[in-house]
Amino acid sequence: MLTIFIAYDTSEAVLLATAAATAAVSTEVPGVMKAWVYHAYGDAGVLKLDEAAAVPALAEDQVLVKVVAAALNPVDAKRRAGKFQATDSPLPV
Repeated sequence: MLTIFIAYDTSEAVLLATAAATAAVSTEVPGVMKAWVYHAYGDAGVLKLDEAAAVPALAEDQVLVKVVAAALNPVDAKRRAGKFQATDSPLPV
């Protein structure tokens, strides 16, 4: 449980903040996730939003992190464009 301390001393406010924080923390692992995917090299048009991508199975020594915001680096766009095909890992099927 995550407890948040409020600056003013009102037990009701502390209870509400604690309940809200507890509700926001979930230990349930989802079966699907949203993911930007591409199956061929090309311009930005090859990117597709998959709203039901399978969450990968986790090994015992791995963790799953919930990402709420992400960004691409210039090297990501170059990889998508195929600039590293000679040394790149294969694209997922």
